[in-house]
Amino acid sequence: RLKLRRNFLIILLNFNLESTDILHMGMIDRYKKKGGFIQLLQLIETSGMPKQEQFLSLIAQESPIWEAEIRRKILTLDKILNWNATYLAEIFSRIQILTLASAFHGSEQPRIDTVFKAISVTDQRRFQMTIQEINPTPAEKSTSQMKILAETRTLVAQGIIKLEK
Repeated sequence: RLKLRRNFLIILLNFNLESTDILHMGMIDRYKKKGGFIQLLQLIETSGMPKQEQFLSLIAQESPIWEAEIRRKILTLDKILNWNATYLAEIFSRIQILTLASAFHGSEQPRIDTVFKAISVTDQRRFQMTIQEINPTPAEKSTSQMKILAETRTLVAQGIIKLEK
């Protein structure tokens, strides 16, 4: 073992790191494998807005094409709320009312109306009551929004929701 370690150290010392891409490995290099783009997309989707912009600016420096494609494919609540009512009903039926209420607390009325139309009558009453009773912190609101995005991405992965290519 000692001889093996010594030989390994000699190889490392003689290895010219400047001539390799190891030191220059960028952020997106680790995602250039099968399923890697979706992993990166999910990582960015479930990060807060400041972190998302930080990730996207790093990616833009390495590959403007990847950055543009991620911006095009990233899920946001605004994009989801513009989907058809069937998809919205499918997504919101899998989300707890407290999570929905927290995510949309303080939102403009048209956004709340869109959610309201996509849930059952029973859930509409519960949603209205909950949204009036709660006062979520910004962290709770953000966590609730991330849960909706994660559930939506799961439905896409399962093929329940089909997105445009």
